[in-house]
Amino acid sequence: CAALSVLSQAMIIGIEEVLKFNLKYELQDGFLELNISENTLEEIESCQVLLHTMLKTVESMIISYGDYINLEIEEV
Repeated sequence: CAALSVLSQAMIIGIEEVLKFNLKYELQDGFLELNISENTLEEIESCQVLLHTMLKTVESMIISYGDYINLEIEEV
């Protein structure tokens, strides 16, 4: 889904280029794996607005395109 791909890339750009935080992620073949566990607590808290916005947007997309979108969240 192109919309989901753009959303993922926008979130990564927001964290890396706007907030200026280092970010561990892998974006490949429609999958995004994101790890902020090594960031400082202050950085993690700053990322929460972007991450929560992305989550709510994906949840909204699942309502319309649930057959094509799978969301897995793993907290560490």
